[in-house]
Order: sequence, then structure tokens, then C-alpha cells
Amino acid sequence: MAMVPDAINYQEDRTGIRSDGISYATVSLSTKIRNAIGVAVALMIMGAMGYVGTAQEQTAQAMTGINIVVNLIFGILYLCCLIPLFLYPLNEKKMDEVLASLEQKRQAAEQ
Repeated sequence: MAMVPDAINYQEDRTGIRSDGISYATVSLSTKIRNAIGVAVALMIMGAMGYVGTAQEQTAQAMTGINIVVNLIFGILYLCCLIPLFLYPLNEKKMDEVLASLEQKRQAAEQ
């Protein structure tokens, strides 16, 4: 969420259109979809491994399923999320340039 304002400013600098609403709506919707699908898939994997959602002792296979969902899959997805971060073009120097450019454009529009 901390990257959204920078992305909005970057897009405004490139296109001249400020898209706050659609940007935050897209982030919110993708978060809801991710949460729904992620939980469903995790529960399906755990169920396939023999997990029983009661207070009884879990089998070794069910514990393996829990471990896979909580550790292995999470770790793999975390590593996959690092790829876009390395490709993300914005840093402090670039954002300073973008903000200066936007300030110039806004001052020129007022005159």
C-alpha cells in the first residue's frame, strides 16, 4: 500500500491523468480476491493431506500438509513477489524527479 501513491504520481507525470480512485480500488479488489483464493487453496491442500478441523490430534500427514501450506508455499510465493520489486522502476531519486516535474506542471497550469 505504501507504493500506491508513488505509482499514482508516476502515472500522472507520464500521462497527465491522476487515477487515485481506480488505483486504490484495484489494490482493494485484488487483495480481496487474493485472500479468498489463497485461503480456499490452502484449505484444499490441507484437506487433501488429511486435516480435520476439530480439536482432535492431527495425523503426521495432516501436519505435513499444514507445514507445506504455512511454510513452503508461503516461502515460494514470497520469492515470486520479489521479482516485481526488483523490476519496480521507482526509487527515491526518481520520485524526487517526478514530484518536481508535477510541481512544475501544476504551477504552469495555474498561470
